[in-house]
Amino acid sequence: MCIRDSGKSMLFDLLGDLWTVPLEGGEAERLSEGMAWDFQPRYSPDGGRILFTSDRGGSENLWIMEADGSGAEAFTEEGDKVTNCGAFSPDGEFIVAKRRLTDASSIGASELWLYHRTGGKGLQVTKKDDLPEVSEPVFSHDGRYIYFSCRPARFRYDRDVNDGIYQIRRYDRENGETIVLTSRFGGAGRPTLSPDGKWLAFVTRDRLQTCLVLHELATGAERELACGLSRDLQESFAWAGVYPGMAFTHDGTRIALSARGRLWTVGVEAGDWREVPFTAAVEQVVQDALRFPHDVAG
Repeated sequence: MCIRDSGKSMLFDLLGDLWTVPLEGGEAERLSEGMAWDFQPRYSPDGGRILFTSDRGGSENLWIMEADGSGAEAFTEEGDKVTNCGAFSPDGEFIVAKRRLTDASSIGASELWLYHRTGGKGLQVTKKDDLPEVSEPVFSHDGRYIYFSCRPARFRYDRDVNDGIYQIRRYDRENGETIVLTSRFGGAGRPTLSPDGKWLAFVTRDRLQTCLVLHELATGAERELACGLSRDLQESFAWAGVYPGMAFTHDGTRIALSARGRLWTVGVEAGDWREVPFTAAVEQVVQDALRFPHDVAG
């Protein structure tokens, strides 16, 4: 999910297509369609382009298209290395993304990679041997830092989410240092920065509920804004992130997110929920499954 530079419309994905709708709600406009699964859309800083994840090339990679949905082109072509969770730098010069590799573990591990807007093979930011699972990167407003969620150990089926499976860290592009930003009960995922750069919103697990938390970057003070979000994915593989994308409104007073199958904004001060009512003329292409005959008797 993302809010355009004008602050009046919301960009989101629904059933594998990309859509935009006014913040006050209304009829959603579809920007992509077809059998490909398109998701995780992000506007460029100038609002003129959209970065998104798609499997339209055969595996998940980053794609870029114009804001009206035209001219989609592959930005990464990593073959068997699934690439998603892309985010622009504030100046639009760079894109950071999550790249998953399969190694000795069947589930594999992931790394953050930085790409210039003109393309290329990218520059490695994190190493899987240090942090086996990294996700949901986002730039600070001055472009110096990259905030991301991570699981500092390989996947295990017996992990307790109350111990904090995922936490948020910050990478410094100037000196290469990474610091731990959260270390909390219930973990932390989907870091989202406020427009003034003072607050970091994220999701956490409060026993049986997924909740929204505000973290003040200057002091580390935190307060819980709202609970009852859709279930986060900390115990799972979290292949494309712990939680769907969120975004602050441009005045910083509300946070737009998806929960319970709907779109909402949550007030930063009061934690009040406001639904963004919308309708979408969904069309889905259904293809016959590819099946091969097997001679069982032979």
